[in-house]
Amino acid sequence: MDPHFDWIAVGSGASGLANALWAAHRGLKAIVIEKAPVVGGATAYSYGGLWAPNNMLQRAARINDSDEQGLEYLRFLSGGFAEEEKMRTYVKEASATIKAFAQLGVPFRMIEGLPDHYFPGAPGSLGLGRTLEVAPLPKKALPDSAPALLESPYMPGGVSWSDAIKWGGLKTSSTRRPSMRRVKDWWHGCSSSV
Repeated sequence: MDPHFDWIAVGSGASGLANALWAAHRGLKAIVIEKAPVVGGATAYSYGGLWAPNNMLQRAARINDSDEQGLEYLRFLSGGFAEEEKMRTYVKEASATIKAFAQLGVPFRMIEGLPDHYFPGAPGSLGLGRTLEVAPLPKKALPDSAPALLESPYMPGGVSWSDAIKWGGLKTSSTRRPSMRRVKDWWHGCSSSV
């Protein structure tokens, strides 16, 4: 392997993989280095969810949101301890980032049935559309050489937020509908960790 790269992403979590994809799309020779034997990172602990107010999927679904409403919710969550400029930057860039990666082919979807944590009581909170996930990829679509994925400590492997909500929550496998017990038939190659 040629040891010369234009872009080195340290860590194979959502951030590392995203910045390597972005660099490669810009024509840079990119590499992701990871010390763990699996691909994935901290996003596994949020079930793969991304919080992005006023995003393109909301607009397509005619869900009214705004940067100011998202910022109002962040102010509530921070309790006055977060820096205003950083919150403004996050709100402004989150939507643009989702749009940019969607244009690169990343298939985002809204997590139906997942409101903001303090909806409806918190100022600026919204009942739908801000929490997104990447649509899972069937494991069989990956090459045999694909590395193992870090699995969420909170979800069974291959289960997305949307799957869990459709099932009625994370119950024991014996209480799921029979059609949902065949997880191995549709096991996802893209876990909640990336």
